[in-house]
Amino acid sequence: MKSNHKGFENRNTFPKNYRLINKSDFNMSDSRFLVEFPLKVVFKTRDNCVSNSRLGLVVSKKFSKSAVSRNYVKRVLRESFRTSKLVHEGLDLIAILSKPVHGVEKERLGNFITEKFKKIEGRVLWAQSKKER
Repeated sequence: MKSNHKGFENRNTFPKNYRLINKSDFNMSDSRFLVEFPLKVVFKTRDNCVSNSRLGLVVSKKFSKSAVSRNYVKRVLRESFRTSKLVHEGLDLIAILSKPVHGVEKERLGNFITEKFKKIEGRVLWAQSKKER
């Protein structure tokens, strides 16, 4: 299945040029914060000098002791980013999840994260358009 975004030829890949990898990439001292409740997802955004956006994920053990849950959340966030309009905006985006979530079904958690990511996408695109004026 082909994706409509350049750089994501294979549905199951997430190329390195779309990732924040180094510690220096994660330094967001001049970033904007967006916090979403009740999951307490903190999104940090910053303009970058690259033509495409990059995503960084921080999911701590405090969020869930289970590696399966943490990896599931990362997969959902990566997929939300991959299919979003933010891919071509030239932003660095970091999603930080550190507060514990207990008794939430995986499917419901995935839907919640996708919904919140779309909300963040709208806010960031609105802020970008306002800044360009």
